[in-house]
Amino acid sequence: MDIIVIMPARSALAMTNGRVRRISHGVEDDGELSGYRHLSLSIAASPRDAQPPAL
Repeated sequence: MDIIVIMPARSALAMTNGRVRRISHGVEDDGELSGYRHLSLSIAASPRDAQPPAL
């Protein structure tokens, strides 16, 4: 399951197969992401949460 968290300033965190990536202004940033390692522990998916937000 892919999880994408939208953040301010056109940045997002994407977690794919347990790997967290930061995407800033549409470009993947392979910089230091150690501060986001807790993300995989703090997100709990439920069927309701899996629905994408309405645009």
